[in-house]
Amino acid sequence: MPLEISVDTPNYKLRVGGDGLKSGRIGHPAPILLKVLDKKTKKPVTLPPEKISLKSKGPGPLENLRVKAAKKLPGTYAILYSTETPGTYDLSVVVDKDETKTYPVEWHSTPVSSIPTDPHNVDVLGLDPVVAKDVPVNFTLVANDAHGKHKPVGGDPFDVIVTSPEGDRVPTEVKDLGNGEYDVSFTPDKEGPLDVSVAFAGVPVTEAPLHLEVTPDGFEPLSEVSVPIPFETSKYKLVNLELSMSRSSIRRPRNQLLFLSKHGSQY
Repeated sequence: MPLEISVDTPNYKLRVGGDGLKSGRIGHPAPILLKVLDKKTKKPVTLPPEKISLKSKGPGPLENLRVKAAKKLPGTYAILYSTETPGTYDLSVVVDKDETKTYPVEWHSTPVSSIPTDPHNVDVLGLDPVVAKDVPVNFTLVANDAHGKHKPVGGDPFDVIVTSPEGDRVPTEVKDLGNGEYDVSFTPDKEGPLDVSVAFAGVPVTEAPLHLEVTPDGFEPLSEVSVPIPFETSKYKLVNLELSMSRSSIRRPRNQLLFLSKHGSQY
């Protein structure tokens, strides 16, 4: 079980990992692996198991909390816990009164699939290339396996980051629907371009970030073009054709013709 996360507390340097920091299945204990190091010397610190616990905020209490010290690995502990209420829990690890940051953990009432999600087969659905300022944006991630088959259950660790060219992040929420689909929502509060990066367990699901344009009304900006046309009638001379139109099919193009008489008067 890899220790993916390194956390500094006032007294310790902690390394934590395990499925219990990501998701769980009702009726089955979820494991967390913890290694405690001295913050200054970086050497393992052995503590009594009762000094290690979990703190949570969620739809129900944590149950069957057990902490076991590894006999042959100093400063290493296995934490097992469960709950009987599905939902999202904000979970933190407490070591000798030092608390880590919180981790969102999704507990499911349906079994979590043992078939791994293929990051390169994740579908991104319903994300428009042009969105409106101050209007919520929603799109869907669909998890599939290596053969492109849809996974019927959730529990996948998706990360979605929405940023501006200046590096400002837009707050984003990913909601596990429990059926292999994930609802992503955010609300852009500024006009201009945005990049949307989607990753599964740290692996990008697209070759490059997805690009969006935020406009006041959710339509693409109008573009102006002038096309000179050498055309002349017995009375008028057409000097140019100006087209003002949207690249989106929602707006109708507006054609404007500028006529000059042969004597220079504008009509």
